[in-house]
Amino acid sequence: MDTITDIQGFGVHRDQIDVSDFDILAGYVDRESWQEENVSRGSDGSVVIRLSNSQRISVLDHQERGDSFEEYVMDLFVF
Repeated sequence: MDTITDIQGFGVHRDQIDVSDFDILAGYVDRESWQEENVSRGSDGSVVIRLSNSQRISVLDHQERGDSFEEYVMDLFVF
């Protein structure tokens, strides 16, 4: 599992999580159905994204966004 500790979703240096090469939406009706099955919250408030059976990304909530952090992270994805 890779961990992102300082994601930034605004400004000139806005981060993006480009997963377009993985074709991870194949087999899903839409992004929301993929997200429901593959995105979860860690016990530390992080967002954990399953890209495949063996690949995961954990994104730490260093800005303490709480309940809105998952959508904040998902807005940075490029499918």
